[in-house]
Amino acid sequence: MLTLKCYRREELLPQGRVITRTSAEYDEGHVERVRLVRALTAVGGLDPATTRRVITVEHVTVSGTATRPAPR
Repeated sequence: MLTLKCYRREELLPQGRVITRTSAEYDEGHVERVRLVRALTAVGGLDPATTRRVITVEHVTVSGTATRPAPR
């Protein structure tokens, strides 16, 4: 199972609120995103790149706007 750090690196999870140089605080929206990512990867068998595309499409459908992932 991937860690939050891996999810951030793969651009599957937005950054949390930085607390210190080595820690961040995540809200309920982050928890829901992790649940979605885990469902898509573990249950659905999607790779990180496909999962990222699905999340982007889902975000556009729900919010009506697209957000660009942070550059790598």
